[in-house]
Amino acid sequence: MVSHKNIDDDDRQDSKGVRITIDTDQAVTIRACCTTPSKPDTTDDESSPAPVQEAHGLTFVEEKELTGKEYVTFTGIPSTVKTIRVVFYNANLTPIIRLGDASSVKSSGYQCVVGDYYSLSRKTDGFYIGEGGSTSLTCRETVDIQRSESNEFVLSGTGAMGRDSSVTYYYAGSYIATGPTIDRVQVRASAAFASGSVGLFYL
Repeated sequence: MVSHKNIDDDDRQDSKGVRITIDTDQAVTIRACCTTPSKPDTTDDESSPAPVQEAHGLTFVEEKELTGKEYVTFTGIPSTVKTIRVVFYNANLTPIIRLGDASSVKSSGYQCVVGDYYSLSRKTDGFYIGEGGSTSLTCRETVDIQRSESNEFVLSGTGAMGRDSSVTYYYAGSYIATGPTIDRVQVRASAAFASGSVGLFYL
């Protein structure tokens, strides 16, 4: 004959919950109960803040304010980079993305096509995210530049820019670096931005 004694979660002797079995020979067996206590929720615990350097495998570099600036430059891109992600928040002009190395930011050598449903144009001085410089346009885009070869960077995507009505633009391009390793990204426009910011991630 086997008798049982249970110690539940409310027992002061063991807050984790165990089951003690005592048989007729007074042999004692201790087993964990089926229910495992849940981990405490630390979402609002100030001692455990959410990480800011990593997001879905991407490393966050920085967010820069665009207001009043014609361009901003991010540095510190590692030589092993596979993806560069540029995130625009309410930029009021057509952004142009340029890559660079320790010697300079490159303003030529790009093969970029951009346009809407009706027409396309070719650009060689950078990756254009949309087309036109009207301040009525607002750019809210997430753009990925993929490194396909050791020195080739490829961008493609579809974005909507607009304030009252969106205008859909298509853009694609590539840049083959011929000098030192790409280690920086510049975001610029044809004039100073009146609003917006831009963030950079890499993988």
